[in-house]
Amino acid sequence: MKSEDLKKLLQQPESKTLEFKVRVPETRLIASNLVAFANTNGGKLIIGVDKNQRIVGVDNIEYARQVINQAGNTISPPLEINTQTLGIKGKKVLVVEIPKGDKSPYFAGGQAWQRVGVSNIPITSEIIFSNISQRSTKIEELTVEIKYFSEIIEKLNKELISAHSWKMKFVNMVIGGIISYNVCSFRGP
Repeated sequence: MKSEDLKKLLQQPESKTLEFKVRVPETRLIASNLVAFANTNGGKLIIGVDKNQRIVGVDNIEYARQVINQAGNTISPPLEINTQTLGIKGKKVLVVEIPKGDKSPYFAGGQAWQRVGVSNIPITSEIIFSNISQRSTKIEELTVEIKYFSEIIEKLNKELISAHSWKMKFVNMVIGGIISYNVCSFRGP
């Protein structure tokens, strides 16, 4: 992409395939954006531009790239993400290009997202079915897709179960500590 291409994009409003961010959001939010674009039609995330398409620039491009890379590492299955730094009006802007994924659905943090208008929403079975049916024209291909999708679900379920059991143990410990403290306080010295 060239600076002239970026100037053209800045004349467009946000859409199903285009989003502007003033600064790089936290890893979890970036990952949901990347997944939503990949699960739908692909898109561009432009960091360093406000909602009114004014260039504010990115102060620390390397940090922004690190956050993008960290977000990319949380996506399952792996997704190829391209970043490019462009200078425009004396400021640096980070352009993140996300292709429409060829292994949809993609997940981030155990959730699959899709792009509807300018929003990211949980993916629907309609989008999943559409993406798989576009890739799979033969029964053998469909069988491979179903097996692959089943493995992703199994992996995510295991991650959720282990995360949930850890969280529940922590919550139980905190509640137990609060109850113990209150019981001891109620009994007095």
